[in-house]
Amino acid sequence: MLGLALFVAASAESEFAVGADWIANQIEPAISAELIDPDSAHFEWPYDFTRRENGWVTCGYVNSRNRMGGYAGKAAVLVVFSPGRTPYFNIAEENSRWDGVTGMCAKWISDGLLRQRTN
Repeated sequence: MLGLALFVAASAESEFAVGADWIANQIEPAISAELIDPDSAHFEWPYDFTRRENGWVTCGYVNSRNRMGGYAGKAAVLVVFSPGRTPYFNIAEENSRWDGVTGMCAKWISDGLLRQRTN
């Protein structure tokens, strides 16, 4: 996680508000493929993608069915995307408020790195 923190700690540039939906649509299939029930995934992208030195970053949420067939609840998703490269993402551990993904997303939000989407 420290490597990721250093990776995105480079200089902030402009937000990528116009293409955020396009990026989310490119990333959601990859995230869904990692879930127990990919077809049940519901995504929320409340923050704009923000440009960093090596790509675009954001945090969002995914909720999907677990092995028992019920929805697990919203889990934070951290995304780093760079055109022409495979997107990097990490999903928070189920039922965990204190894992690395949740902590990193909370830090980015409190530090003002991620801003609420306006649309």
